[in-house]
Amino acid sequence: MGRDLRISADVAQLLPAGVLGQLQATIDDPDNVCCVCEELISGPSAEVLIFTDRKAATLVKLAHSGCMRSGVRVTPRLREAIDAHAQESDGFAMATKLGLRVSEPRALIFLEPEVLTGGIDEDPLQLYSEALGLVPIAGSIEDIELVATDQFSIELIEGGLGLCAAHGLETVPAEASDLTKWLGAAEGRAVVIVARGLGLRRPRPTIGEALALRPSWGAIAEVASGTS
Repeated sequence: MGRDLRISADVAQLLPAGVLGQLQATIDDPDNVCCVCEELISGPSAEVLIFTDRKAATLVKLAHSGCMRSGVRVTPRLREAIDAHAQESDGFAMATKLGLRVSEPRALIFLEPEVLTGGIDEDPLQLYSEALGLVPIAGSIEDIELVATDQFSIELIEGGLGLCAAHGLETVPAEASDLTKWLGAAEGRAVVIVARGLGLRRPRPTIGEALALRPSWGAIAEVASGTS
């Protein structure tokens, strides 16, 4: 039986459906951390909290039931705090995974947010995806319809790949053997997909289910010359 996700009435009113989907998909992951005590969440339940300045920003977090009950917490200057943290070297965590498919382009990069931020009336992952030039997608990984984006390029960096965009660098760590195989299949282009509920931190990701059932965005990006 999965862990119980406790959501108060005021949180339910503000929580976007896509964010709720990610929480439901990842609530049993072993590395969820309580935002109060910063210890791993264990036990039969977890509380969903929203921190908001009620203007431009919200932050969705989990907590132990014994640390803090589900609810909306008004947090002045939250937007400034989020922006400042995003500029730090570690920024906000993004789970990543390389993959391959049969269809061209064969090389795949999956991105899944581990921290959920954004405005009350907007989907933060949609804003993130649109900034990269990604468009809504759905269906089988082999059959999804994709457009090309020039909003970022994919480059080889120490320890993996980097998605280099105007707003900064998104890193995709990779083992040398996996990276060599991926680069051999890329041939100058790769599909980048952003979605919730991909389960990238799990031993068995749920990529197919996420693409079929949850909001997802994707596009074809250039792999910089010299990378392959």
